[in-house]
Amino acid sequence: MKKPFKPAGRFPVLARYQQVINQQQRLLIQIKSILPENLAEHVQYCVVSGKKLVLYTESAIWSSQLRFYQQAILHKAIEADWPQLQRVQIKVIPERVVPRSTRKPRLPSPENIALIQQTAQNQKDKKLKHALARLGETLAKKNCLR
Repeated sequence: MKKPFKPAGRFPVLARYQQVINQQQRLLIQIKSILPENLAEHVQYCVVSGKKLVLYTESAIWSSQLRFYQQAILHKAIEADWPQLQRVQIKVIPERVVPRSTRKPRLPSPENIALIQQTAQNQKDKKLKHALARLGETLAKKNCLR
């Protein structure tokens, strides 16, 4: 039986990280409030790192638009209890594009697979015999799955 999740309060390190995350989420909400709505929805995260506020967006287009608001963002962050901040940096987190395979592998015909297996049996070189046998076995398995 699984043990229930323990709140972060029992673990001081986790509690501290949770506190930092909550502070930065509140800061993000305040920053988004001064931006135009269509721009605010593209600001994904903000992270305070020393004297720098880093904003993350998903494309260079939004990044360039956000740069026009850097001073306003910095002033809002300073007002929001982050007086140590001196600059704003904007970074792009591109969406992960998973390539789709549009073509299916072309497997050899059953006759050619049998020929590979037969060639493996008649081969004198042990390495080549083993390699051809494995290839024939793999192709036979894949051919059965079609």
